[in-house]
Order: sequence, then C-alpha cells, then structure tokens
Amino acid sequence: MDAVVFFHPAIFLLSVIFSAATVWIACNAPAKAAARISPVEALRFQNFAPKKAKNRNSTNGGKLHVMAFHNVFRDKKRAVLVFLSLFMGTVTILGVNGILGSIRGENYIERYMKYDFRYTDLQFTQFENLEKETPQFDEHFLEQLSQVDGVTAVSASRITWAEIGFDPLELETFLQMEHDELYQDGKTYEEMISELQELAAAGEYGCYVATIDEALVERYNDTHVAPIDMEAFRRGETCIAGMDTETFAPNASLVGKKLRLTSDNADGRTADFQVAGAFHYEDLDDLFRIGHRRWVGAIPAVIYVSEAGMERLTETAILYDIGVDVGSAAQLQAADWELNAINATLPSGQWDFESAVSMLDYFNQMYFSIGLIGNGAAILLIAIGLINFVNVMLTSVIARRNEFAIMESIGMTKRQIRRILTFEGGFYALLSTILIMTLGNAFLLLVAEAVPSIADYARFTYPVGLVIGLIAAIFAICLCVPSLVYRFTAKETVIGGVKTIS
Repeated sequence: MDAVVFFHPAIFLLSVIFSAATVWIACNAPAKAAARISPVEALRFQNFAPKKAKNRNSTNGGKLHVMAFHNVFRDKKRAVLVFLSLFMGTVTILGVNGILGSIRGENYIERYMKYDFRYTDLQFTQFENLEKETPQFDEHFLEQLSQVDGVTAVSASRITWAEIGFDPLELETFLQMEHDELYQDGKTYEEMISELQELAAAGEYGCYVATIDEALVERYNDTHVAPIDMEAFRRGETCIAGMDTETFAPNASLVGKKLRLTSDNADGRTADFQVAGAFHYEDLDDLFRIGHRRWVGAIPAVIYVSEAGMERLTETAILYDIGVDVGSAAQLQAADWELNAINATLPSGQWDFESAVSMLDYFNQMYFSIGLIGNGAAILLIAIGLINFVNVMLTSVIARRNEFAIMESIGMTKRQIRRILTFEGGFYALLSTILIMTLGNAFLLLVAEAVPSIADYARFTYPVGLVIGLIAAIFAICLCVPSLVYRFTAKETVIGGVKTIS
C-alpha cells in the first residue's frame, strides 16, 4: 500500500509537554522527600542501604564474589528493576524476530511454490475460454531453459482438451450428484440429461486432460484408503478425476468407471481410461487451478493422466506448466537474470512467469516496515534496560565512594574493588540470562504455538544466533561498565569536593 509520511506540530508539542511533565514528576517527588530530612539525619543515609542491616556469619564472607553478590541484592527493589528491564527488552526482541522469522518469504516459497521458477499458460486458468488455445511455449524454449547456468531440472506438464463419451447409464451416480448440487432451482434431472446430450452431439461435452507429476500420485496413495496402481497409471491405462471437496465429492463415484476420451488436437485420438482415483483440491497442494474451455457443469473439472496416457490421446499436447529448479539458493539471482533475458525474446501472450527471487523481494518489502517498527520498539526497551543498569552502577559507585575509601584504608586495592564491581555486573548478566533461558523460552514457546494461526505457511524457528548474540552483548556490557564507571570516578578523592568555610 502507498504510504505518505507527514509531520504535524501537535505531535512535537505533545511530546515536549509529556517529556517535561515526566521529568518534573520524577524530580519533584524525591526533592520533596529530601527536603523533609534534616542535614544531620541525611548523613546517616549511605548507598541506598536498607533500613535494617542483616548480620551474616560466614567463613567466606570476605571473598570478592560473595561480597559482590550481596551488593547486588543490597537494594532488592533496584535489583529487580534492572533484571526486569533487561529481561523485557531481550524477550521482546526475541519474540518480534521469532514471529517475523516464521513468516519469511522462504517459508512461503517452500509451502506454495512448487518450483524455483515457473511458467504457466493463463489460457487454461480461465473459468471459461471459448476459443481454442494458442501454444505459448515450444520445445526450443524448454531447451533454452535447461541451458541456463545453475538449472538442475526442467519439468513440463502438457494439456489437451478432450471430449468425453456421454453415457448416462455409466455416469448415472456422478450425474445425479451433480444435478442435486447444481440444479436446485427446479430443473429436473431429465432436463439436465437432455441438455448434456445436446452438448455431446455438438462435441462440447468434455474437459481438459493434463499430465501430472507422479510424486503427487504417490502422495495421494499415502493419504487415501484406496491407492492407485502406479504401474497401470504410468502405462497410461488409468486416469484421475477431479476436483472434489470435503463436502462435495461426485468424482469419487467415477472410480472404477471407464471414460472414453477424444483429444481435439489435429492428431487427436480416442482412448479408454479407467478412473483410478479422485483428487481433492488439497491433494494437489498447488495454487495453479485448471479452468474450462466451456463450463458444462455436470462434468469432471479436469482429468489427469501420465505422459504415456497423454501420448495415447495426442503427440502435440500443449505445454501449459513449466517448472525450473536451480541447485542452490545462491544461484537464484543469477538464474533469475538469465531467465528474464530469455523471457524478453518471447512474444507477448497469455503466459505468466513466477520467480522465487521476486517473491522474496516482495516479502522483504512487505515486512520491512513491520520489522522496523517491531524491532525498533524492542531495541528501545532493551536500551532502556541497559541505560537503567548503567545508571544503577553509576549511582552505586558514586554513593559508595566512602565505603570504597574505608576498604582501601584497611588494605583493599583498587584492582580488587574493580573486580568486585565486575563480579556485580557479572551477576546481573548471569541472572538476566537465567531469566531469558527459563521465562524467556517459555514465552517463545507460546509464540511458537501461536505462529501457525498467523499464516498456514508460517514455521517457527528458534532464534539461536540472536539469543547467543544478545546474551553475549549483555555479558560484555555488564562486565565492562562497572569497571569503567569506577575508573572514571576513582580519580576524585572523597573530600576533593568539600570546601572549608572560614
């Protein structure tokens, strides 16, 4: 959809007012609280320590990592705030990327695109196409496609229109079901039969007959109770009728019946086929739908045969569906360029070219704004968490300057103090990681369960790389910031800022 970016002064004015009100409230409340405390009493306040100090009896209380652990939870509310800030930002960015990663173009291509590149003759997709079809592709075109660098397979499906021998007795069950579904406005069964006989006399009772990939027939056998004899199908002795649905399946009544088909090509022949199965729409798992030359109504929508079956009808069947596959994803772009160059030599006509590259570009454009907004909000949250952590460490180091001075006076070195602060940052990172790997993974599990309801091609993939990268970034920041903060603040002495009043 087209989008227009615009700026309105009211937006900036409201932003300024909101920011000013937030800062005023944030500063006014602690200022009032501080004003109620006398200067003498304020001297007792140090490092945001809890009002009630706990005595601990321990043989390892003097170890640096133990001291650091207790310092982290010296103010539990502040510690919980830091953990939640880091956790929420990290989990949000994981959730956003988990959802966006599940609806990638690659998943759509795998679900809906049978080939990397596809050519289709649009004449055969029309609901009704009364004129005889003009071939859009030829054998020379197939040869050109096979010579493109990176192409590993070129598959072609052929089609012809064939008249079906009209036998009301042989087709009685099928015709009765079609009548009950199509003619609910009062037309009798006898009237429908009379109309169909007139069409048959004019040679217009028929449908398209097309070849089909054997893999789809094998999958049909895996999902249906009555399998199709693959050898008989390959020999061209049987055919498959379609299309049925879950609620309306007249073609199933044709299984076991014989159909006499006559191709209308110049070299068209007549051949008998036994109906071995009936396709449902979901059996094909393909967006390409074959239409009608003339919509007759009480007739199979399409009949599928093997290559050998098509040869029994005609040697000049029309190429209507061509699939091109390449060896690897890295070769897609180069193959797309070459195929488009070949397409430029084709005469304009009723054909369509479908490219995995174009589909990926479409998805990238479609989800760019969604990813930008979602990741932007997530990055903002995680940035707030990191800033909150930096702020906590900065205020903690400044407030504990007296404490550090006392520790130095009894023999602790600056290096040991930096190690304590580094341990504190490490505990923040470690506990945040534990939250991510437990509660965060539980949240991602909910995302994974919700993904299939977004789109039928969506497939959740756990963002391993992103999780490792975020955890590594959290550890790097949490381990480095405390030591850097202390390094900058340690340059000033505890009494450096005190002025003597004479």
